[in-house]
Amino acid sequence: MALSIQRAGADGYWSACSLPSFAGVPGDPNPLPIDPRPIDRRDTDESLLEERTTTDELLGLQDQLLEERNALRADRKATERLIRDLLDFGSFEDGRLRVAAERLDIRTLLQGACDAFHSVAAAKHLALTIDVPTEPVMAKYDPHRLFQVLSNLIHAIKFTPEGGAIRLRAARVAGSCQVSVSDTGVGVPEGDLTSIFERFRQLDRGDRTGLGLGLYIALWIVEAHGGRIWAESAVGSGTTFHFTLPEE
Repeated sequence: MALSIQRAGADGYWSACSLPSFAGVPGDPNPLPIDPRPIDRRDTDESLLEERTTTDELLGLQDQLLEERNALRADRKATERLIRDLLDFGSFEDGRLRVAAERLDIRTLLQGACDAFHSVAAAKHLALTIDVPTEPVMAKYDPHRLFQVLSNLIHAIKFTPEGGAIRLRAARVAGSCQVSVSDTGVGVPEGDLTSIFERFRQLDRGDRTGLGLGLYIALWIVEAHGGRIWAESAVGSGTTFHFTLPEE
């Protein structure tokens, strides 16, 4: 089968000409070769399996990289925590601790701490909640320093098994504001409830992620506000840290 078109000649007149037929069209003198063999579905299935395997490997590599990234971030945060604790320790020892206290609603601070540690708690499947009155709970405190106290107390997350809980509470007690942080962790022996606030004292002697200054720093900050801090615990039943702040 040929296709006829018109073309212009050198004399300027148009004349008919034919083009070769397309390959594969009946009557084509040079048809394209056709492979008479049937398609082998096994080859197709194997190709799909190889592609799926490669995709799964890439997804597995992606998950591994994400885990390594999270581990690096955790290491960086641990390092930053160590540096901050050392700097604060030097300030306390030299008597250079300063607090800029103002009268604020403590509920706002607790909510901020809860939000900040939500992802960390979720990673261990821990319930992190707050329990506060519906009305404002006013206290005089430095929000930056008190957030540091709460961070050090909530840091007990690492001692709380998966599926446990951490609760932040605030209430007016005997003319002052009392804040409590409770966990369902391993607990602290009764004989250690006072010494845990000493410098370089670690709840877990095998723990090397800190310097044992967290509770010591919390003690300094709370006392600098005119309050006091203590702990209640039973081995296997968790621990509750309490601290008080003046209302005025």
